[in-house]
Amino acid sequence: MRLQGYYKGIVALISLLLFAGCEQATTPSASSSFPYIPLSVGNWWIFDTRQIDSTGDIVASGYRYFDSTVTVARTIVDERPTFTLLSFWTDTSGQQVRVDTFVVALKDETFWIDSRHLLNRSQDLQLPLPEWIPVANFQVPDWRVEILRQHWVDTVDLGKNADFIVDSVAVTALRQGEEAVTFAERSVRALHFLYRVQLFGTLEMLDQRIPMTLDLQMHNWYAQGIGVVQARNELWARMVQPDGSFRRSFLGGEVQHLLRYAVQDGSNVVSKQTTGEGTW
Repeated sequence: MRLQGYYKGIVALISLLLFAGCEQATTPSASSSFPYIPLSVGNWWIFDTRQIDSTGDIVASGYRYFDSTVTVARTIVDERPTFTLLSFWTDTSGQQVRVDTFVVALKDETFWIDSRHLLNRSQDLQLPLPEWIPVANFQVPDWRVEILRQHWVDTVDLGKNADFIVDSVAVTALRQGEEAVTFAERSVRALHFLYRVQLFGTLEMLDQRIPMTLDLQMHNWYAQGIGVVQARNELWARMVQPDGSFRRSFLGGEVQHLLRYAVQDGSNVVSKQTTGEGTW
């Protein structure tokens, strides 16, 4: 698979993580109400997605998209409530560039994602993920889970006679604490979670073979009664140098900020507009 396809495919996980949300099981049980991600049908969120550099600053000449996501259905699948969400991506001219569909479920204080929808959309990304992926737990302060660690073979085309030969993969998730995040010209308390995908292998370039790791780090900040107010994802490469030291290189990244939203929880309706940008 090509690196560009890999990056786009694996970053598609971000869209799922934002609205999906300690045990490692494969079948989450029933739950229907969750304060950190209100999932009532009709709730919606609009995000501003911008390209960033290695320092986390927005690239002025980089890409920009708006992501409008809405909960469209609630149903019972295998005796547990699940929610279907549609995400409409548009560029700065209002032109629609893609539409994503994904399904999430709740178990106790943990969000889960149905990985089948991700894999169906991302032909360049075929990670051997379990059907249900735990993403974020809001009850356990030191929550950490190893989702996947196994031998896995694939090839990433880096171009210019360079290939990355993957031999194993590791996927983990952990809660990193509570932080203040600026939203709607005010500071809100948000729980910070990190979802990490690491591919271990060897860079083959001309006659050289260099041990290398591709490291995707996806950060999400959840605010109670709102959902995700901020997200950031970065893709790094870590290579062994001839002297035995390591070099870390930035391959790409983006940041998402919540622009406005409308959520309903029972009879309570909250709507907050933070800017006139975005579409819905």
